[in-house]
Amino acid sequence: MLVIRIRSVKTKGSSKTIRQFLTAIIPLLLLSACASNAPFDQSASYTLSTGSKGKVKAQGLSVSHADLTFIIHPQQKRIEGLAALSLSTHQPIQTIYIDLDSRFIISSIQLGSKTLNREEFTHENGLITLLSNEQVAGEFTVTIRYQGAPRIAVRAPWDGGFVWSKTPTG
Repeated sequence: MLVIRIRSVKTKGSSKTIRQFLTAIIPLLLLSACASNAPFDQSASYTLSTGSKGKVKAQGLSVSHADLTFIIHPQQKRIEGLAALSLSTHQPIQTIYIDLDSRFIISSIQLGSKTLNREEFTHENGLITLLSNEQVAGEFTVTIRYQGAPRIAVRAPWDGGFVWSKTPTG
């Protein structure tokens, strides 16, 4: 087992840098998988074309801090992830969109200090949709716990995903 923790990922002013970072690191580490060793083509086309397009970009959220923790299980070719995201918005919103490959199983999601039940979020086609009963504005946090077998990279590092092979030195 290998534990990787990325702390204090911050941006100032623009969320473009953090989006680029998360877009690069999450597909490699994730926040791309579900409980099976699903082949490449089972990742949603939305996930395979990450980059905060559509709904995620249009919601006008800024990421001010991301605390990412990964537990890697190389023998099982699986990972566990925890993404604690500090977000902010200038306009009140009731629906929040976050990218995460639908191959991953979500264990839990917290919006602020409230753990959401299954009726308060969906995870389809690489997109998590949080449906809050109340409008959210200003600064808030979203914490997502997930697990699964990430997509195996066919042409690493160009296509994203994991490479589970060993180096000559082990």
